[in-house]
Amino acid sequence: MIDAAYRPRILEPTYPFGTGPVVLVDAGHNAFHARDEHFAQLADILLQDGYRAVMLRDAYSARALAGADVLIVVNALADRDVDNWALPTSPAFTPEEISAVREWVENGGSLLLIADHMPFPGAAADLGRVFGVEFM
Repeated sequence: MIDAAYRPRILEPTYPFGTGPVVLVDAGHNAFHARDEHFAQLADILLQDGYRAVMLRDAYSARALAGADVLIVVNALADRDVDNWALPTSPAFTPEEISAVREWVENGGSLLLIADHMPFPGAAADLGRVFGVEFM
């Protein structure tokens, strides 16, 4: 359960407001939590700490990722699996998106890829695999 009233406070920010690294939060791949704005507290913490948090609703591409320092992906799903949590799970990302993220990471970007319980690991498997991550 999400405590929507929780409001954490950063008393000594790492960066002056709005000057820190750009953090993209994936909201374009049926991200289970982002679609309900469950990560409002995360965005609030990032902003208070001086980071520039942006919801990314577009497909991953060199252009979409340009200028970003961190990409956070939480429980992404393919369109066909949003209301059908049955095996086999479809990939949430196209080969072109995976290539764009891999190249972006190789050039200094940081990826935080979170895949909780089924069906999320299957949806993120192809993206994780290019970084040597295998979900079990």
